[in-house]
Amino acid sequence: MFQDNLARLCAIGLFGALLVAPSVSTGQAPPLDIPSIELTAGLSPGSIEKIDAALKYHVEIIRKADKQKDILEGREALLGVYNSYDSPTFKYTVAGRAAELVATLLELDNQQKQINAGIVLSRMPQFSIQDALERMVVHSNPAVRYLGWKGYRGARGRILAQRSSAATEKMFKALRKAGAKEASSVVVRAAFDAMFFATVPPDAVSVSDFDDARRESLDVLRSCWATRCKQARDGDTQIAESLRSGVGGITNAWVALGSDKQLQTVFLQMIVDAAGASGTAYYNAMRTAAGAEGLAKDDATRKVAVNTLLLRDCELALNSIKGLDKKYIERPLIDTKILDRASAPLGYKDVATGEQFGVLGWVGELKDDGVRKPQMLVPVVTTAPAPPEEPNE
Repeated sequence: MFQDNLARLCAIGLFGALLVAPSVSTGQAPPLDIPSIELTAGLSPGSIEKIDAALKYHVEIIRKADKQKDILEGREALLGVYNSYDSPTFKYTVAGRAAELVATLLELDNQQKQINAGIVLSRMPQFSIQDALERMVVHSNPAVRYLGWKGYRGARGRILAQRSSAATEKMFKALRKAGAKEASSVVVRAAFDAMFFATVPPDAVSVSDFDDARRESLDVLRSCWATRCKQARDGDTQIAESLRSGVGGITNAWVALGSDKQLQTVFLQMIVDAAGASGTAYYNAMRTAAGAEGLAKDDATRKVAVNTLLLRDCELALNSIKGLDKKYIERPLIDTKILDRASAPLGYKDVATGEQFGVLGWVGELKDDGVRKPQMLVPVVTTAPAPPEEPNE
C-alpha cells in the first residue's frame, strides 16, 4: 500500500500535465531580458534581481494555487525561466536561486505542491542546486525524496567537476544514509541509480576524481548490500531492480578496484549473494505462480520476470569481470527438460556429466577467488533432466 501511494503521488506531479492543460495566468510575469554580454561574461546584480523576481512570481502562483492546473502552470513557468537561455552561466545562477526560492515550497503542507516543486528542482542539473537536493532526499514525502535522487543523478557530473571534496562528501553522505535507512523501495531504486556510474567520466571530470567517486559508490553499496539482498530475497521487486543497478555499477567500476584481491573477493561475493537472493525469490515466485490464480498469479509472474533479469545480470557481470562465457544460470533458466524449474537457477547437477549449474555453479567457479555459498539460499534440490518421452506405438 505504501508503494502504491508513492506511485500515485508521483503520478499526480509527473503526469498531471497530460491530464489538464495549463491555463494562462491572469497576471503579468516580470520581464526576463538579460543582456547578451552578461550571458558569457557573468550576470550583473540587476540581472540576478530579474531572475529572482521571475522565480518569486511563479513560486507565489504555486503557493496560492487551489487548483491543479494553476500548480502545473507555475511549475512549467519555473522550468521556463531556467530554460530561457542556453547560457551555462545563466542556468547555474537560476538553479542557485531556485535552490533557495523554489525550495520554500517543499515545506508547504500540500503534497501536490511539494512534488511539483521537487520536479522543478530535479530538472535543474547544476552544482548550484545541491543544497535543495540535499533537503529533498531527506524530505518526509517519499515522492520528493525520489525526485531528489533523480536530481542527484542528473547533477552529479557537475558536482564532481567542481573538484570540491565538501560537495562530493555531502552527496555520498546522503547516499550512504539512503542506502542503509530508506524505507521506500521506490526511493531506494532511485538512490541506487544515482550510484550507477558509466565506464567513461564526463568531459569535465578528471579520471582520478571519477575513479574516487566510483570507489566511494562501491563502498556505499557494500554498506547496505546485505540488507537489500534480504529484501529482494523476500520478493521486493523494486529492490531487485535496485540490485540490477548495483550489479551494473560494480561491473563498470571494477577497474577502479585496481589489483586489490581482498576487495575483488568482496564484490564478487556481493554479486553472487545478489544472485542467491534473486534465485530464492525466483524459486518462491515460481512455486506460487504454479498454484495461484488471478492477481496473485500475476504478481508471482511479475516477480519471476524481474528476478530472471537480475539473475541474468549477475551472470553477465561475473562473465564480464572474469573474462568468461559461462552459462551456469542461463541454462537452468531456459532448459525445459529440467524437472524442478523453480529451484534449478539456484543449483542442480547434470546427472550425465556431474556438472554443477545455477548459482552454485558460480560458487564453484569462483572458489579460488574466495567466493562462498550465499547464506540466503533455500535448500537446493538436485534435479536431473527429464527422461525422454516414449515414442508412440
